[in-house]
Amino acid sequence: MLGDVMPQPKLLPVKEEKTGRDEMNLAEFALGLASDRNPQGVKTIERKQVIITPDGKRLEQIWTITGSDQHGLPRAGDDDVLIALLKLASDQGLENRVVQFSRYELMQILEWPTNGRTYKRIEASLDRLAGVRILAKNSFWDNARKTYTSLNFGLIDDYLIADQPAGASLQGQLPIPFTHVSFNEKFFQSMRVGNMKRLDMKLYNSLPSAISRRLYRYLDKRRYRSNVFDIELTNLASVNLGLDLGVRRYASQIKQHLDTAHRELQNRGFLGSWSYRWSPDREVWFVQYCFSNAKLPMAPADEENGEETSANQLALMACGLSQRVAAKLDRAHGDRIQEKIDIFEQLKKARSPLIARNPTGWLRKAIEDDYKAVPGYQTPEQRHEKATRQLDLQEAQERVQQQEQDAREMLWARYRSLTPLQRQALKDQAIEQLRFLPEAKKQDMSETNPLLRGVLLSILQQTPQLKDEVKL
Repeated sequence: MLGDVMPQPKLLPVKEEKTGRDEMNLAEFALGLASDRNPQGVKTIERKQVIITPDGKRLEQIWTITGSDQHGLPRAGDDDVLIALLKLASDQGLENRVVQFSRYELMQILEWPTNGRTYKRIEASLDRLAGVRILAKNSFWDNARKTYTSLNFGLIDDYLIADQPAGASLQGQLPIPFTHVSFNEKFFQSMRVGNMKRLDMKLYNSLPSAISRRLYRYLDKRRYRSNVFDIELTNLASVNLGLDLGVRRYASQIKQHLDTAHRELQNRGFLGSWSYRWSPDREVWFVQYCFSNAKLPMAPADEENGEETSANQLALMACGLSQRVAAKLDRAHGDRIQEKIDIFEQLKKARSPLIARNPTGWLRKAIEDDYKAVPGYQTPEQRHEKATRQLDLQEAQERVQQQEQDAREMLWARYRSLTPLQRQALKDQAIEQLRFLPEAKKQDMSETNPLLRGVLLSILQQTPQLKDEVKL
C-alpha cells in the first residue's frame, strides 16, 4: 500500500532551495507549548475557538493535545524540527510516508549549529513528536472533501536514528537501515491531498523567537486572501500561538509579549503595521494586521480551492451577506470593511431607520461607495476612550467612598475605645443636637440608631482631644 513501504536506501542531497512547507491544520492551531519548559504535571492542553462557516453557521472547534507520560507535550523548538521534516517530505515528492533524513540535514535546513548538543536536541524533539496525540473536534480540515472533520491522530508513528553509516553492516548482521521517520497515515494523507502551503525558510530561520516564528506561520496562512486581517487578541494568543493565559491574563501583558514578535516581522518586511482596538459590544480586544506591500508568493493551486476564508469575509457573512459578495467586497475594498461593519453594528444597535428596510444592502453600498460616518457615530477608539474615562471616574468614586467608609470605621472604633462615662457624655451631646428634629423624638436613641451614630461620628471628627474636651 502506498505510504507504508520502506523506500530503497539512497543518499539524498540536501536541497539548497529556501522554500519549505507547512501543513495547514498545524499552521492554524498551536501544536504544544509556547516555551521550552513543560509545566509540572501538565500533559494535556485543550484549545477552543468558534468560527463562522461559509454557510454562515457557528462552529465550535476543539483541539486537544496530549503528550506522552515520559516525554511530555511538544515544546517550542519541536515546531522547528517538524517544519524541517515537512520540507524533506515535500522535497522527496510525498511519495512515501517513510521519510529518510539525517540529523545533519535537519541542522542545515534550520541553520542550527552542528554539534552534539543539537543532535540530542533533535532526538528529544522526535521523542515528543512521536508521543503526541491530537484530538481534533470539528477542527481538522479535510482538503479532499473540503470540510472540517473530527479526527484523533498522531504526527509520527515511529522513527529510527542510525548512529552508524546507513547501508553498512557489521559482520554476520543485516545492513544498518537509514535514519527515517514514519509519518502518521492520516497526517500524511492530509499533506498528499494538498493541504500544505509554502514557507519561506530564509525568513523563518531569521526570526529569533519561537513566538515570532509561530506568528509568521499563522499570519502567512491568512495573508493570501487579504492585505488586512483582524482577530480577537486572546484567541490569537491561546489557540493560534499557544501562550499560557494563566501567566499572561491581562491584555496589556499579551500585547507586550506580542509586540516583540510584531517588530521582528515588521523589520523583515513581512508585516506592514498592526493596531489594537477595543470592542465595547463584545468587551474584548482585537488586533488588526496590515501586511506589507511586498509581492506575496502565489498560493499552491490546491490551496486556491481550500478552506481559506478571510476574517473580513467571515465578518460580512455573519452580517448576512453571501460568500460570493463577501469575497468580492474583500478583494476590492478590504481596507475599509471593518470600519463599515462597525458603523453598521452601531446603527443596528440603535435601530436606525437608515438600515431598517434593507440592512445588508445598506452595508454593501456603504463599503462600495465608502460612506462616511453617520451623525453620532463614534469610532472604536472614541468608544474605548469614553469607556475608559467612565471606568476611571467610577473607580475614583469608589476610592472616595471606601476612604470615607474607612474613616467612619476608624472613628467608631475610637468611640468604642472610650470609657462608658465618656461615651455617655458624647451621646448626650448628640441627643442635645437632635432634640430639635421632630423625627428624632419618635426614635430610640441607642447607638445602633443611624441618625444618632451619624451625629456621634461628626462630633468625634471635630474632637481631636477627647480627654480635654469631653466633660465628665
